[in-house]
Amino acid sequence: MSVKKIFVLITTLLFVFLSSSCDMGLEIVDGFISQYPTRIAYVLNSDTQLDLSGLEVTLITKDKNTVRAKWDDDYCLGYVEIIEEIDFSIAGVYVVTVTGHNFSCAFAIEVLDFAKLSS
Repeated sequence: MSVKKIFVLITTLLFVFLSSSCDMGLEIVDGFISQYPTRIAYVLNSDTQLDLSGLEVTLITKDKNTVRAKWDDDYCLGYVEIIEEIDFSIAGVYVVTVTGHNFSCAFAIEVLDFAKLSS
């Protein structure tokens, strides 16, 4: 048997062994916001970026286990994406979408113009 055939055989066996050991029950099938960010109000022309401190997401696996992760946890960062188009120079309500492989949910934030509120 040639070295090439032995290499292909070993590589194939290794691939089959490693892929069969993957637990498909760990696949994320759903998710939801379990805790909203601490901050949902921002000041016009003063704040410049979204603060996601306090945001927690619960991920549900195929085998019905749940994993609750804070936004800045490595685990959460691997599965969850934030979609937002906030213009901190225009007052109004904006939607922030939290999306993952098999789920999508959203929450609102507001950019406030205190000059208009105080008059």
